[in-house]
Amino acid sequence: MKRVVERQRLKQEPHLVWNAFVDLLAMEEYDDLSSVQRKAHLVFWYDSEVQNGGHGQYLENRGVNRLAETVAALRDLGLTCQALLLSRAVEALADAEPGADWADALDDSLIDELDAAFHRCTPTVTEALEQHLARHADEYVEEQ
Repeated sequence: MKRVVERQRLKQEPHLVWNAFVDLLAMEEYDDLSSVQRKAHLVFWYDSEVQNGGHGQYLENRGVNRLAETVAALRDLGLTCQALLLSRAVEALADAEPGADWADALDDSLIDELDAAFHRCTPTVTEALEQHLARHADEYVEEQ
């Protein structure tokens, strides 16, 4: 799955590649994406949710089913700090009673700590996604 960008417009508006990239990540279903796109999709949604409401919002909106894949995707994109933070949540969830809801399994102080630490991580997710797009633009955008 790719987005099409007009070559003529792209010369004058190079940001159209980024816009097409973000549109694909935000609008397409995980199962419809290639393996390269899936990594960026998971990282994009992790960042979007945490930026807008913290790890609690991320877990509430995205669930816990793809946490291990998201940690791996963060690592693959060079986001070691963010991967370590999400791994802490994964470990806390693993220690909880089977079937426990994430909100019951994770202490509010842990969520607050993860949220604060997230904003100190470098590189930022946006920087990593920009580098990922530069390396894999042909996976996302087709020029016409």
